[in-house]
Amino acid sequence: MLSEVLMRLTMTKSKNSTNFYIIESAYINGKPTLKTVEKLGNLEEIKERKHIDDPIACAKIYLAKLNAVKTDFKTRPAYLQRNDGIKAHFLTCFLSLILYRYYRI
Repeated sequence: MLSEVLMRLTMTKSKNSTNFYIIESAYINGKPTLKTVEKLGNLEEIKERKHIDDPIACAKIYLAKLNAVKTDFKTRPAYLQRNDGIKAHFLTCFLSLILYRYYRI
């Protein structure tokens, strides 16, 4: 049995820098599991890449967007065998993603 998957922001501190990671945690069959989704980098890298003063707020906003996409697109496997069915399914998913992002802005 699979329960809800949650993503959170974690920081690891060393002598020289503070690194940010997005961790996905879930309970599968009653056992907690963790998976690193993305390494965002250290404070200086995030400041340079995003050109902002507060990298922690930027990381939290990015995490909120990831969680929104994860909860908005609850999917199940699609079992397709014929080539035209696979192409039609891909086209449908791609167009729905474009429309979703267009109207989300």
